[in-house]
Amino acid sequence: MNPLLLAVLPLVGAAVGAALQFLFGRSLEGRKQLMLQRAQAYIDFGRGLAADPSVDNQRLLADAKLRIHIYGSTDVVQKLAKLYVDGPSFESARGRAALFSLLRAMRADLSLRQAKVSDEDMSRVLFFGRPSPKE
Repeated sequence: MNPLLLAVLPLVGAAVGAALQFLFGRSLEGRKQLMLQRAQAYIDFGRGLAADPSVDNQRLLADAKLRIHIYGSTDVVQKLAKLYVDGPSFESARGRAALFSLLRAMRADLSLRQAKVSDEDMSRVLFFGRPSPKE
């Protein structure tokens, strides 16, 4: 084999390996940042729903909804829109069902699919033990 080729081949292999590692690293870092942005938007949305309707809280909620629109999956954005069809009233079974559907979509979006949570458990946790209303 040509001695020049034997000398250059490892350098080419190292350069290709470094370039691939750089590209895959950037891609992975981008996905991690996207997931972090999504998770923070989902958490802020939950905080906004749970807190009192003050002006600061309404700003937090509006900001979270905008970030969900930008960073969230299509399924989450559609379920968020459905939550606001009748206004987010959680005293009705329909309102809670829309909220629980949104929360399930958020969990799935963050790859928490393996953990199934029932409507009753969500109702107990989110509404201080009060059962879901019946329609």
